[in-house]
Amino acid sequence: MASGIWAAASGAVSQVALLDTAANNLANVDTNGFQPDRLVFRRVLQSAHGGGEAHPSLEYSVGRTSAHETRAGRAVPTGRDLDLALTGDGQYFPVQTADGVRYTRAGSLQIAPDGALTMQGGATYLNQNHRPIIVPLGVGHVKVENTGELSYDGRPSGERIAVVQFHNPGALVKEGNVLLAAPPAAGPPLRVDVPYLQTGALEKGSDQAMKHMSTVVQASRDFEVLSQVIQAFRDVEKSAARDISGS
Repeated sequence: MASGIWAAASGAVSQVALLDTAANNLANVDTNGFQPDRLVFRRVLQSAHGGGEAHPSLEYSVGRTSAHETRAGRAVPTGRDLDLALTGDGQYFPVQTADGVRYTRAGSLQIAPDGALTMQGGATYLNQNHRPIIVPLGVGHVKVENTGELSYDGRPSGERIAVVQFHNPGALVKEGNVLLAAPPAAGPPLRVDVPYLQTGALEKGSDQAMKHMSTVVQASRDFEVLSQVIQAFRDVEKSAARDISGS
């Protein structure tokens, strides 16, 4: 009986985690550069205290890890000269943040009052020499070409926004919705000399909205069913206890 309750409870907890992940993915389908998360489930055997064998009531415990998508999303045209979409899988813009260098696929470039080329939130995009990109004072119009090179007032600037990739992009760790940190497991950032860029466009995940919505609905239904199973087990246990006590 306890084993069945544990299995149902483990499944219910997993559905809650799946629901939370799918809901966050759905809420960010229009977030520039957002890469959806997915849960990876695995069945594990938990060992009893002090021994090497698993207790029967724990054999259905489910381990969950989160992974983010590394494939490119859909590029949505905006017509804005400072909008840039990465269309290559596993490629990222390095940006300088207060916590160090981070990586993003968000390409809505802004020009700060001091000329720094920043993303929303203030992180500064880096050039291929790993230095912050600063637009010179007096420049009236800035445009990013599909090579990543910036032009100032219609003339090539020689400045190019950096694009990097990793041997193991799946090991990147999300910080918020659009920034990622690179632990040693991801490998060093490797410069992409010929990146896949689309200018006047932003990467969105809006084409996945129905998929995420379907996951939310299914996870909600599965959780409700498992909750009913847990309640059924409890009712059976109560009935068995009454029978044993003779009341």
